[in-house]
Formats: sequence, C-alpha cells, structure tokens
Amino acid sequence: VWFLNLSMAYFGVTLILPFLGAFRALHSSWPFGLAMCKITFTLLYFTMFTSVLILVAISVDRCVLVLRPIWSHNHRSPRMASIVCAGLWLFSFIATLPHLVFRETCQSGKKTICFVSYSPLRALSASKDQHMGRTVQLTMETIQLLLSFVLPLLIITISYALIAIKISLRHLFRSNRHFKVIAMVVVSFFFYWAPYSAYSYVQAFHHGVVPDTMRHVLLLLATSFQCVNCCVTPIFYVAATQSYKHLLTKPFFSLFESAFKDDTDTVTFFGGGALQECACGAVRLALFFCFVYWVTFLLGMSGNSLIIWVTGFKMQKSPNTIWFLNLAAAYLIFTLTLPFFATYRAMGSHWPFGMALCKVLNTTLYFTMSTSIWLLVAISVDRCLLVLRPIWSHNRRTPRAAFAVSAAIWISTFIVTSPYLVFRQTHVDKDGRVTCYNNYAPSMDRNSSDDGTLLLGFVIPFFIITVSYVMLAVRISVKRLLKSSKPFKVIAMNITSFFVCWTPYHVLNYTLLNRKSFPETTLRALFFLASSLQCINCCFTPILYVFITEGYR
Repeated sequence: VWFLNLSMAYFGVTLILPFLGAFRALHSSWPFGLAMCKITFTLLYFTMFTSVLILVAISVDRCVLVLRPIWSHNHRSPRMASIVCAGLWLFSFIATLPHLVFRETCQSGKKTICFVSYSPLRALSASKDQHMGRTVQLTMETIQLLLSFVLPLLIITISYALIAIKISLRHLFRSNRHFKVIAMVVVSFFFYWAPYSAYSYVQAFHHGVVPDTMRHVLLLLATSFQCVNCCVTPIFYVAATQSYKHLLTKPFFSLFESAFKDDTDTVTFFGGGALQECACGAVRLALFFCFVYWVTFLLGMSGNSLIIWVTGFKMQKSPNTIWFLNLAAAYLIFTLTLPFFATYRAMGSHWPFGMALCKVLNTTLYFTMSTSIWLLVAISVDRCLLVLRPIWSHNRRTPRAAFAVSAAIWISTFIVTSPYLVFRQTHVDKDGRVTCYNNYAPSMDRNSSDDGTLLLGFVIPFFIITVSYVMLAVRISVKRLLKSSKPFKVIAMNITSFFVCWTPYHVLNYTLLNRKSFPETTLRALFFLASSLQCINCCFTPILYVFITEGYR
C-alpha cells in the first residue's frame, strides 16, 4: 500500500513534466492560460508534498514495527495503511490549495508569466499591499520549508535512529530486504530534493542577495534531481531486494511483489544471536553501477542535447562550435548505450540482448570514447596553432576545416575500434549466464590489443595535449597575445575533467585487470570508480560549457 501510493505520487509528477518542459523551452513563458497555470502547479506541489509525507509514514511504520512488534502484529493491516495514505493525500491537497488561489498570469513584454501573487487585497494602498504580500509570501515559504523538508528529515532521522538502537540491543531481523528498499528510497529522496529546498529558501529569503547565476544553477540542479528521483526510485525497489543472478528466472511482476511485500516471517523475538549480514558485495556493486549509469543517462542526454541544439542551431558556425558540437555528439551517443549496460550490470553481468547487440553496443561505446579523446586532442592543437601561428590560423582556420578534421577523426576512430565488431562474442557458462567479452584467440594477443588501446586512447593523446599547452603557455609568457582567457577556460576545464575522469580507467585496464594477485572485490570497486568517473565526464562537460563561456550562456 505504501509503495503503491508513493508510485502514484511520482507518476503524478511525471504527468506534469511535458507542460513544464514546454514552459522552459519557451524561455519561461506560459502558453496554456490561467486555468492550467493554477491546475498544473497545484498538482505539481500536491504530488511532491504527498511523496514526502508517504516517505515519512513508511519510516514511522518501520520504526513501530521494530519497537512495538506485538502492537504491529495486531493493528498493522493494509486497511490501516490505506486509511493513513488517504489522510496524507487529503492533508497535502489542503496544504497546497494556496497555489490554486494565488497562482496568476501576467504579461511581461512578449512573455506570459505564471507566478504566485500573495497580494490579492487590491483595496489597500500599493505600499501596504506589497508589504502584506511579502509577509504572506515569507510565511508560506517558511511553512512549506518546514513541512516539506525540515520536519520530514527530523522524523525520518529519529525513526531510523531508534531502529538502529533497537537492533543493536536485540537482533530482531533475519532479513534486511525491506530495509534495503526503504533506506535507498529515503536516501535518494533527500539527496535529490535537498537542492530544491535550498533553492526555495534562497528564492524566498535571499532573492536580491544571491546572484542570478547561482539561483539558476540551483534551479537546474533542483529540477534535474527531482526528475531523476522519480525515475530511479522504481529501480531501487527491484534492484535493492533481488539477487541479480535470478532476475531472468523470475517473472517480471514477481520481482516487484518480492520487493514490496512484508516479511512477516522474518520477525522473531529473542534476546540473543548474531544479526545476519548481507555478504552480497557484488550485488551492492551492481546496484551502484545501475544508479550511476541511469543518472548519467538522464543528465548526459539532457546536457549534451542542449549543447548540440545551441552549437548546431543557435550559434554562428565557427571552429569552436564545430569542435563542441562533435564532442557533445560523441558524449550523447555514449550515453545512449548506458541503459543496456545498466541492465547488464543489474543482471549480475548477464548479457540478455544477443550477440549482435553485444558487438554493436560495445563497438559504439569504445568508438565514441576514442572519438571524444581525439576531439580533445584536435581542440588542443587548434588552440596551440591559434597562438603560435595567428596569421596562418586567420587564413586557414575555418569552420569547413574544423568539420573536415572532425569527420576524419570519426572515420579513423571507427576503423580503429572496428575489431570489436569482429572479436566481440557471447558465451554461456554452466549456470546459464551469458557473458559479452572479447575473444582474441587465436588471431590476436590480448596484451597487444591492450597496449594499442593504452597508446592510442591515453598515452599519445596525453603527450600531444601536454606539448600543445606547454608551447602555448611558453608563448603567452614571452609575449602577451590574448586579452581574454575565456576560450582557454573552457578547453582547460574540459581537458582537466577528461584526464581526471579517464586516467583511472586506462591505468586499471592496463595494470590491474589481468593480475590475479588482487582480490576480486578490490578490482570490482576500482573498476566501478573508473566507470563512474567516465560517466561523470559525460555529464558535467556540458555544464562546463555553459558556466565558463559567456557566449554559451
């Protein structure tokens, strides 16, 4: 009952997103009229607030189940949970009714603004009307912050602290399956909704103090994290409770049933014994992989699509826009493969998509990785030539030349990574698990392939980029050639983020993965770190474009 109502609340949020997407796409101009302005935002805050209250109810329910097991056995029923949920829906609707009353629209130039106006008493003077509106606004924002974040955080924290104390004194649970689900949901909720509460606080109490850029960053983070929370939470329900190697053998609906059902047979009442701990490190690691991959997919898709739209359709064509357009395209294609690899990790490294997709997706993955690397090399060389050979660059450095170089990079990297189409295969082990791997025998030596990947994917690009920027720095130190450092900010930040994010991958791939002396758990953890940094590189590169370069803003 709890999870049904929580999913309904998240579903309500997602139904509203197309309207908000159109609102943002039209530069915060509301095209749907006053009625939809009131209804849409009332439903948004209504479903948001309901999800908060349901999470609070889940935490209290867990706490009562541990602290008062006999009372819970007699009174804790689906009917009671339904009544509590109905009360929460009703209370949250009453609490969000002011949005239905105070939401208005007005014209500001060519834009229609949908906003909250707390100054409805037109009979008063303008100054008194404005003062009363400001007072009501601060009061409402304070109540909203308390009810939607501070009090829920306090209640949930106290509930789980009491549970932890009780479990430390008496070992009450043989299974922690339901606690995995709830803990992951609660952690994800507060991780994703804290930026929204921070934005609301800044907007209400420090509107004229905090710079607009900072407020826009908070709004972007808050909105993105809200959306990710709605998307990722259902994955947590299933992934946190299952042994991944059994995912294919269980019907789809039984996965959710086992994730959400109560383990009434796991509660025992005794004074001693050892609390059973979960030894499934690989399962937890797979869960983290899924989380990182899906978050990267959502953020990378939105960020890189925005960069492609801006550089491809909104900005005048130049070598810089050509470089960034191709780089964003490489990152975007990379992110499109992540849902498949997230599924692969969630199933305990079981490949369910067949040999054809095993070849195509892995080739695409390494193809786009190599392309992004060599595009960064091209950007570095282009910057170097622009400083060292300004006259030549003025005559030869054109969008057409940048396009030709980019096309050559795409073709070359495809040729280099095409062996994955040949040597990538699938294998079924004795347990029925399908693995997707590189089978170089007997045509190639794997060490030779790894050496080539390291040289072409890391050593040579690192050498070229380092030499380019050393020469550039020497030239600038001898002769001040640039009045502005804005172009170099973008490039330096991109290259720094690239090497920070990709160095662990290449180092681990070359020095660790083939050594049997390292524990398997350590290798998995290090590989997870490297993969996570790769994903972070794809997500945050577009953000660097926007917040470092004035032209992109």
